[in-house]
Amino acid sequence: MIKKLLALNLFYCVCTMAQSPVLWNGLPRGPYEIGFKFERQFDHARPFQNQHDEQGKPVAHRGRPLQMFIWYPAEADRNAKPMRYEEYLYLNDTDSEAWQWREESKQAVLQNYAQEFEPFKGDLKPLLEVQTAAIKGAKVAKGKFPVVILGAGGGTGGHVYSVLCEYLASHGYVAIAHTALGLQKGERWPFDMRGIETQMRDLNFILNYAHRLPNVDADKLALASWSVGGVAQALLQMQNTDVDAILSLDAATGYEYGRDLLRQSPWFDLKKMNVPYLHMHGELPPRYNVPKNFEYYDSLSVAETYLFSFKKLVHADFVSSHGVAQHTLIKTERSAEAIASYKIVCQYALNFLNAYLKKDKHSRGFLRSTPVANGISNQLVELRTKLSAGNGFVQVNGGKLYFEIAGEGCALILIGGSGSMDLRQWDEQFKFFQQDFQVIRYDPRGVGKSDLPTAPFSHVEDLEALFNFLGVDKAVLMGLSSGGGIALEFALTHPQRLLGLVLSAPSVNGYKFSTEQQQRVASFANAAQRGAEAYIKTLLEDPFFIPAPQNPEARKRAQVLMAENFRPFDFSLIKQLEPPTVARVAEIDKPVFLLVGNLDHPDVQKRTEFLEQSIHGAKRVTINNAGHLVNLEAPHDFNRAAHEFLAAWNFHSKSTLGK
Repeated sequence: MIKKLLALNLFYCVCTMAQSPVLWNGLPRGPYEIGFKFERQFDHARPFQNQHDEQGKPVAHRGRPLQMFIWYPAEADRNAKPMRYEEYLYLNDTDSEAWQWREESKQAVLQNYAQEFEPFKGDLKPLLEVQTAAIKGAKVAKGKFPVVILGAGGGTGGHVYSVLCEYLASHGYVAIAHTALGLQKGERWPFDMRGIETQMRDLNFILNYAHRLPNVDADKLALASWSVGGVAQALLQMQNTDVDAILSLDAATGYEYGRDLLRQSPWFDLKKMNVPYLHMHGELPPRYNVPKNFEYYDSLSVAETYLFSFKKLVHADFVSSHGVAQHTLIKTERSAEAIASYKIVCQYALNFLNAYLKKDKHSRGFLRSTPVANGISNQLVELRTKLSAGNGFVQVNGGKLYFEIAGEGCALILIGGSGSMDLRQWDEQFKFFQQDFQVIRYDPRGVGKSDLPTAPFSHVEDLEALFNFLGVDKAVLMGLSSGGGIALEFALTHPQRLLGLVLSAPSVNGYKFSTEQQQRVASFANAAQRGAEAYIKTLLEDPFFIPAPQNPEARKRAQVLMAENFRPFDFSLIKQLEPPTVARVAEIDKPVFLLVGNLDHPDVQKRTEFLEQSIHGAKRVTINNAGHLVNLEAPHDFNRAAHEFLAAWNFHSKSTLGK
């Protein structure tokens, strides 16, 4: 099992120019060698220390030092010697010249990060001597590359992100981290707005520096952070419209204290958070009890967002110095799963940056698929998303569902039915309602691009999986025919996730039709057994399916959709709600709007009337000159009536973080 967890299916080629470094644990290199340089610059607008040191000697640079660790794509050099991990550590020293450390300076650095090294129990030699992937001063590769600025946690060194930064550099990124320093020399970094504002000024200084680097494409900029560094990163993005994406490695934006710090800042404005955002967090009990809070994520309505829950990681595991470095060199019972999980962290970080900085469609599709669909065990990670537009697949029990999403606001989910037509039956509604809603349409199991069922399954469970994957808390469900039946069952099973129902000629599990209607439905099933041509001919000749002569385009459209989606399967595989829907519809206490065509079968009209009478407050309208497929036959009338209902109930999305 563990071997399978470690064998991750990454999308990029393995570079053979060097063996994988120890701390990479088999992460595949990209096409570039990894160069490294250290840069110390001073912000003289912010004095960092007194004019004289403790020995009374004049201080050469009183300005605040910015200790920048820079990884970059480099050209291959067979004779190059990789750096040792201890070099990363000692570069955090603000007093010594780089690579000219005295022994007392080295010991001071190790003492400063003593808590980080507790698991080594005083024997740091295995860590200090380990080879990294980086080549000091390697020749810069030709071209310009996207840049990722990594914000510091409280008191962390620039070395903490080393494995991730090396990995990104090998795949064509310039990654810059820095040492977190207190407000003044000798002070610890304060966990308050003074510390946040200091970090923001540090980051702005680094951004200005990055713009001057000849190998940086400054038009492609992402911010990444761990711990409290996420607050400064979030606020900086709200100030700086050049930021293209934010990557959170269990940053403070997922905790109560981070939420509180955001609210204290005059720069805080959720309306300006309009870039893609990926947040990762661990589910294992933390060392310290720091309450989590996802209001920042939940309040984002414009950006495309991803929330990953790693089941085998703690907070410290999201940076390599606290996590993978220790798990690699000091084995514990959870080391194998922690290492496998960190490789997934790197994998998703790379695909996120590729998707939004390099506009790579393959990486974007990777993000929009479930981890299981990407070959990653759901024992390690789960995903929620909120997408502003696009499409993808969600993994369900025994298969996958295809979905499309567009628009902003309250979620409106369209559920199709009748005649085995795919989600394109909602084309007119998908375009119309995305003006006011975040519209989601999907192919139920056995239809369109979704998988055919091979074992018993539940439409309700499938729809719940779609809710969870897309990060939808509550939604309005709009269903046609059997899709309306799915919506009714979901409303009874998960009422807490329902805002309202818009149902067109919905099926009702357990409802008794007349003998004539039962024979009619049986004729459809018999025709399906004879093949697509017989099935479609039977439906189109039916006097109630699309009967109006003024709807030739609707008939033609339905014929095309049915022909392209004829995929019969055993309907007995569908798990039905027990007790049946017909006995429970009176339990629904949300707004319900019913539509039915005046030319639909009389039994269908009676069934719709039954729902109106059984559900308190339900409203029903009859659409003239339409049969069973009202949304196709009379899209203008359907859209107008449904929109009036939705507007009357004032469905809209609400932000809670800014309150």
